[in-house]
Amino acid sequence: MKKTIITTVVVGAFAGHSSIYADQSIELSRLIEFEAASSQGKSDVVLATAEVGMSARINDEVKGELTFLYEDERVDVDTAVIHIEKTGSDMFYTLGQMYVPFGRFESNMVSDPFTLTLAETRENTIQLGYHTGSFTTSLYVFNGTNKENLGEANKVDNFGFQLAYEKLDYSFGLSYLNDIGDSDGLQDTINATLGSNDTREHVAGVAMNVGFALNDVNVLAEYVTATDAFEAGELDVVAVKPSAGHFEMAYAFGLDGYSSTFALAYEVSDEARTLDIAKSREMAVLSVNLLKQGTIAFEYVNEGAYDGSDNRVITAQYALEF
Repeated sequence: MKKTIITTVVVGAFAGHSSIYADQSIELSRLIEFEAASSQGKSDVVLATAEVGMSARINDEVKGELTFLYEDERVDVDTAVIHIEKTGSDMFYTLGQMYVPFGRFESNMVSDPFTLTLAETRENTIQLGYHTGSFTTSLYVFNGTNKENLGEANKVDNFGFQLAYEKLDYSFGLSYLNDIGDSDGLQDTINATLGSNDTREHVAGVAMNVGFALNDVNVLAEYVTATDAFEAGELDVVAVKPSAGHFEMAYAFGLDGYSSTFALAYEVSDEARTLDIAKSREMAVLSVNLLKQGTIAFEYVNEGAYDGSDNRVITAQYALEF
């Protein structure tokens, strides 16, 4: 019943007048992630993620995409995007609510990397991009939640760009955002600290990532940092310049006929005490792809907090894509 309701909504959204787009098919993707976790004598079982994504190619040049996401006990329209790419052109245009191309956040772990917590940014955005072969670059603008000059600058004054190169066994990315304070995590912290998102000025951010594969071994590394300090009272009681780094090595192998991955990761952060990020974290995960029966993963996490305390978490996750 739930699937039928969502499908009806999407047909209306993408189709508009059925006589125009009646021949267009809608591709559906679904994801369910269920987790059981234990930490310091406490345990829980939760529906971590439920996602339904839809895309429809209206014609050779226009495609619409829409994603609903259940996470943290709430349901959102996660993304709603119109993608335009003219036939024979290397240029593309993307309009709508999207995660801007700032950072990559790739990981085999169950837990989100520190870099994602620090820098993931969802906004109503206009993006212009260019891609040829393995190279992609894009420039985007939006009106962020943080308002510069203590709330007076309510206008489209946020922007960023991305440079990315990706081949089968190698990837590299560099991205810039003129206000890392507009990331989802920093927005919430600024609002909780100030009581609003009226900041004095924008603080830019830079993200860099690299990855390479050698036979069955895959290595990932990413670093995200503010380029200047936030003023005292905006993120913390003192001026801070938050940053985070993620390093990961994964080995792919067969386990009783199923494709499997064992991965190790190490993460660090700096001046991010108020951002729900630990000072350091070591992680290990074993995941087994059970083909049409989903993927099961077991993760061990040991993290050191800014106050010097340690925390260990064991998580089992069952993920099903269909």
